[in-house]
Amino acid sequence: LFLLAAFAAARRRGEPTDTSICVALRDSGHTIIMSGVVLAAAFLATALFPLDWMLSNGLCSCASVLTTLLVNMSLAPALLLAFPSLAPGEGGEGGEGG
Repeated sequence: LFLLAAFAAARRRGEPTDTSICVALRDSGHTIIMSGVVLAAAFLATALFPLDWMLSNGLCSCASVLTTLLVNMSLAPALLLAFPSLAPGEGGEGGEGG
């Protein structure tokens, strides 16, 4: 959500798509990364409990958060670059007036 909001704001300012993606990553990337790292660390901390199901739950949740973080910082910008008409703020269905 942070990435899409920053991308849409850059597009509304008239930036081209590739510049908008760079601006979005620069403006919201640190928020996304820090949120993911804190969540992953919290889930990893649950693995310290002396219960087997907590170990597996903590490790799987940590892996899920890190995978989501990787996808959000790599695949989402690539999809925005490949399909800019589907992004918010572009007019059409993804636009603000819709």
